[in-house]
Amino acid sequence: MGRRQFKSLLQVRDVPPAALHQGKPILPDLADDVYLASEYTFRHKQRLEELGLKRLAWSEVLDRLHADLVNGQSKLRTKDSADPWHEAFARLIITPLRARNSSLVTIRDRIKKLALIPLIGGNQWTGAPNTSLGGSKEIYFAFTGTTPIPKNLSLRLLDKTASQNQTRRLFYKALGVKDCPKETVFAMIKLRHSTVPFSDGFVDDLRYMYHQEYDLDDIKSWVYVSALFFPVYAA
Repeated sequence: MGRRQFKSLLQVRDVPPAALHQGKPILPDLADDVYLASEYTFRHKQRLEELGLKRLAWSEVLDRLHADLVNGQSKLRTKDSADPWHEAFARLIITPLRARNSSLVTIRDRIKKLALIPLIGGNQWTGAPNTSLGGSKEIYFAFTGTTPIPKNLSLRLLDKTASQNQTRRLFYKALGVKDCPKETVFAMIKLRHSTVPFSDGFVDDLRYMYHQEYDLDDIKSWVYVSALFFPVYAA
């Protein structure tokens, strides 16, 4: 939208308000530049619609989303997780996921196959669970209530900031991300302590079990706590 071109009205698309953030398109246009210039008012658009102006279709939105994902400067990948842009993106892309319109089935399938889910543990992104061969079977939110799930377990966890933002939680829930049962976390902690004692993550493990009210009598029989964690005072 930075430079101005003249095009046939049939080549131009109106960007709906839901696809804007702070007055600018959430997703950049493609090289052929079809976005209608922002200077056009609602009154102008009404007249242009009478002449054939069309709004950006969902298939066109996803073309732009795919182009963003393969771009080295991808907005989705490079913007800080706390940036409000991510909320605007979530509100936009959740719309076809929630819609019951059968004409959007293909759009929903396309969305779920895109690597839109940021995981804890570095720059890792994946598609919706159970959507591709070899893909994730389960992806969980990073908290049980307000208690962080230990990240050293063999669980695929959504980015912490995304897990805590209510708007983004709704979006990722629509993609298939779930709350992890605390019993599953307990079992994973117990398994890890029985196979890798004295792991660096034992503090997070104990904190989780304490806040989630794990049976303290049972824990004594299997938990390993490094003696290096406790201060020792000379006599």
